[in-house]
Amino acid sequence: MLARSKLSVSAAIAANCATVVLCGVLAVSVIKTAFFGSQPQPSRPDQVKIGDRVAISGATLGPGDTVVLALREGCAYCVRSAPLYKEIVTAARARNRRVVAVLDEPVDRARSYLGSLGIDLSEVYQAKLSSLRVHGTPTLLLISGAGVVKRLWNGLQPADQNSSIVRQILGPA
Repeated sequence: MLARSKLSVSAAIAANCATVVLCGVLAVSVIKTAFFGSQPQPSRPDQVKIGDRVAISGATLGPGDTVVLALREGCAYCVRSAPLYKEIVTAARARNRRVVAVLDEPVDRARSYLGSLGIDLSEVYQAKLSSLRVHGTPTLLLISGAGVVKRLWNGLQPADQNSSIVRQILGPA
């Protein structure tokens, strides 16, 4: 009887230790995601790549490069990326460069969403992001006048790299 009691106590201690370890692992995971964001997932094989040719339904590309913000309403990383997009739009206007937004939502709703992020663009298009082979948002594209993807950024970018990304897209000020 005493051996059986010791076995029950040992099992209970082991179960409690396993619970504490599991809670610790979960806590670290939640803290890491909350403060550092999750790591971008590898892109899908059918995701747009540098060198691909793309077209935006209803838009005429060229003669120069076009910066494309591919966003989706309700995308948490799109919201967190808004400061980068505002910086791009401001720098593009100063350099007389073109920035457009493409969203799945109707244009009026998309404009309202962009406005809630503080992003004011005159060119907003509704198109299935999959037609651009964009399967995750946010996605930032630099497209040549011929419709060829020259540069791209998928997902949330580190905030301390915003200025560098703007220079990569638009060149030095």
